[in-house]
Amino acid sequence: MAKPDPFLSLLKDIGFLPLRLPRADVAPLDMVEEDGKDLNLLGAMTNAMVPAAGITAPPIVHDIQTAQNIQGTKTSQVKLGIGVTILGNILKAITGQNLAISAAFQNASTMTFQFADSSVDKVDIILLDRFLSQSDIDPHLTQIHNLLIEGKMAIITAVTKTKKYLVTAQRDNGAQVSIDVPVLQQVAGGSLKIDAASSDNTKVSFEGPTPLAFGVQAIRVSFDENGKFTAFDPMKAGEGAVRGLPLAAVSQPNIIHPQALFVDVKTAARTAGM
Repeated sequence: MAKPDPFLSLLKDIGFLPLRLPRADVAPLDMVEEDGKDLNLLGAMTNAMVPAAGITAPPIVHDIQTAQNIQGTKTSQVKLGIGVTILGNILKAITGQNLAISAAFQNASTMTFQFADSSVDKVDIILLDRFLSQSDIDPHLTQIHNLLIEGKMAIITAVTKTKKYLVTAQRDNGAQVSIDVPVLQQVAGGSLKIDAASSDNTKVSFEGPTPLAFGVQAIRVSFDENGKFTAFDPMKAGEGAVRGLPLAAVSQPNIIHPQALFVDVKTAARTAGM
């Protein structure tokens, strides 16, 4: 039996589906294909639908400041090997570099993440319902048409993003472990801002230049055989995680790297002996 993927529940407490790769270009009204627990980014919904005359897509409301329950909520603890992998790939998404960070977390068994200063971009689902009800699937899109008819597509309705990540590490007994901040600063070499966020170095802040999306909310959409919208169903946190074409650091937007930046946590778990 396959072991559960702990990454799926990383943002469950705040009601968001996680991105395996933090990135700056994910937005409300993007469409994703459901492939098991993977949500594969395909493109903008507006490129797949033909609305009736005078009908426009709902506007995106940007940079809504989140409530304290999102800004202050921590993820569940994850095993150190997986946590180092997740953090390393967050930092690679920011800097474009592989940073050897494990030495800074000696004597730790688990890690916890917190997404600070978060904001949300969102669309009104009622207006989205109205738009879909007065639109047809673009007849020139064969594969997208089939996926929509088969009920394998969802539309992103909200994106939460940040440029600041807080990390703590713990022992087996739950006690906080001091993190070697100078080691992290030396490894990063000034490519991002790294500071102690507590007097005893048990919490470290990592901050990049540009907010990156780290979670989404989405609705699964249904269409009949004639390509007419019939219903939607909100996806529940923990149902899946968003994948997409790996990108370089946000400072190098035109460079594409072949390897995924947010590794499949199931593979990391096997490597860590979980």
